[in-house]
Amino acid sequence: NLIEEMRRNLKKHGMIKVRILKSYRESMNRSRQELAQMIANLLDAELKEVRGYTFTLKRGS
Repeated sequence: NLIEEMRRNLKKHGMIKVRILKSYRESMNRSRQELAQMIANLLDAELKEVRGYTFTLKRGS
């Protein structure tokens, strides 16, 4: 599962960069900021930056 893989990478590296695919953006009908925050919440991570359709997450403290 993608969320579990992202969770493992956050645990291992402390910070990850994620790109939102066009098909996902279109299907969710939400802003980039909302999508990034939604994923950060699922991972219990801190949203550090949103730049275009790429965002950076930091392991939650």
